[in-house]
This record gives sequence, structure tokens and C-alpha cells, in this order.
Amino acid sequence: MRPIVLIAPTPPPMHGAALATERLLHVLRSSQVKVTHINAKYVDSVEDLGAFSLRKVLKMCAFLWRSTVARIAQPRALFIVEPAMYFGPFLKDAVFVLWLRLLGAKVIAWHHMALESMWSSIGTSAWKRQVVAFTLRRLVHNVVAGSAVSQQLQSIIPSNRISIIPNGIPAEQPDVSPRSSDDPTSNSSEFRVLYLSNMGEAKGYKVLLEVVERLCVQYKQLHVDFYGNTLPGQSVEHLQQEFAQLNCSERIQYHGPVYAQAKANAYARADVFVLPSFNEAFPLTILEAMSVGTAVIATDVGSIADAVEHGTTGFVCNPGSAQD
Repeated sequence: MRPIVLIAPTPPPMHGAALATERLLHVLRSSQVKVTHINAKYVDSVEDLGAFSLRKVLKMCAFLWRSTVARIAQPRALFIVEPAMYFGPFLKDAVFVLWLRLLGAKVIAWHHMALESMWSSIGTSAWKRQVVAFTLRRLVHNVVAGSAVSQQLQSIIPSNRISIIPNGIPAEQPDVSPRSSDDPTSNSSEFRVLYLSNMGEAKGYKVLLEVVERLCVQYKQLHVDFYGNTLPGQSVEHLQQEFAQLNCSERIQYHGPVYAQAKANAYARADVFVLPSFNEAFPLTILEAMSVGTAVIATDVGSIADAVEHGTTGFVCNPGSAQD
């Protein structure tokens, strides 16, 4: 069995791809596969992910050196990378792919984002599209989380070089009890809506705000909780000030990021979890919500429909539509 060299970050910062890497490492290390992990982590906070710095360049050089050493020491190793699907961050991943292929290594991509995210970020730039296509065609194989993401990649890569492995979450989840009328700390007349993702516009949180601000005026029992990391240019305090200006601000609140047991409790307290993203692949959050029995409403993007069957396991709607 070939040894594996995994070049990908683990938390912190806490985001879907880093969590998936952590879980993959756990599975691989419990098997008979020899695994070398190059923790290609450039920052410790989500807010710094998109910012350029000399420190990141130096770190990339160090990661490239470690990858080269691994290639020489383990000539049969299979290398796994997790390419970003925004052009700036993708360029550093392209350097790894092209360098390792130049060294004769076999490189697989494990995709946690949909190709539509890339096309949205670069628009109609022909040369950027060519860089993306050239890099992805150098990979020996691609692993994606769902059928829709696979179909998007097939515009660049033959289908026989794409495999679908849906995302999953550990069978053992934090011990929580769903909110019920028997819970003395719960107000059974409340209907709680939960948003849990980063506070970027691509996640659609502003569309959800538009909807719930209107609904909270009409339905006095409606409470909406927003949790998530801030992005560059944002802060928890600034967002909380923005939320304080809303109609019904006492029932529409932003609480900042949440992790571990507190995150599980947030899912369990909610009646419905809403993910209004414009771009996704196969988000872990919808699986986490389902695992505690919380209903899911999500936009029909990426491979969300593979998990959320409209009218059966939840509801899907069009992205960007407050009316829908």
C-alpha cells in the first residue's frame, strides 16, 4: 500500500476544510497506511486567511521544502492536496501541484469547494481560467464531495479522473438534548432560527437578515441567532453594533464564533438551521444540524441537494432570493 503525504491545514483556524483534514488524518492514522502530514497552515485566524504577507511566502517556501524532502524520502508516496477555489489562495496550491508533478510525484486533489466559486471569483479573465484548468489537469485524480461538484469539474477534467466521496461527520457527536417543552430553561412558545457559518457575503447572511428582519415584525415568537467567524475588515464588536440597529434587534442577534460543545448546543436549541450560501460544495454544517434532529433550509448550490432532499430531509431554495 502506498504511503500518503497529506499537504493541508488542520485547525485552528476552524473552518470546514481544516475540520475535514483533521478527521481524515484520524481515519488514516488508525489504519495501516503510513501517513506524513505537512500542516500547510499559514494563519491562526479566519480573519487573516485572505491577507497577503511576507510571512506567508516564507511559510510556503518551508512547506515546499518539506514536500520535496518527503518526495525524495518516499518515492512511492501519493500526495494529497486541498486546493482553494478562490484564485489568490489557489495560486499557492498550484505551485505545490506543479512542483510535485515536476518531481514525478502522483498528486490527488481533495476538493472542499465547488468550481463555481472559482469562476465567480475570477469572472471572465481568460488567463486565470487557463491557469486553473492547466493546474487541475496535472492532477492524477480528483476527489469531490457530491455529484454537482463532480459535474462542474467535468468541464475541465474527464469523468474517469473524478471520484465522489461525500463528506461525513463522526458517529460520536457531543451529547445534547434537543429543546423541548419539558426543558425548564426553554420557552416553548419561541421559534428559533440558527445561522452558523462565517460572516462573509458569499454565505448569504445578509439575505437571511433581510428575510428575518421582516418576519420578526410579523411573528413575535421568532428568534434568530447568528454565529460565525468574522472575515478581514470585520470584527465581532462591529457586527454586533450593526445588528443592534435592526428592527427587533432584541430577537435577531450575532453572538460571534462558537465551537465544540457550545456549537452542538446551538444546533440543538434551534428549530431550524438556515444556510443561505451562494457557493458551497457539501457543507458539514447541514450534517451537524441533521445529527441532532434540527430541520435544515439551504440554498440549492453545490452538492447540498445530495443531502437535503427537498420536502423530505429539509428544504432547498434559490440562492440570493429573499422571497424564495
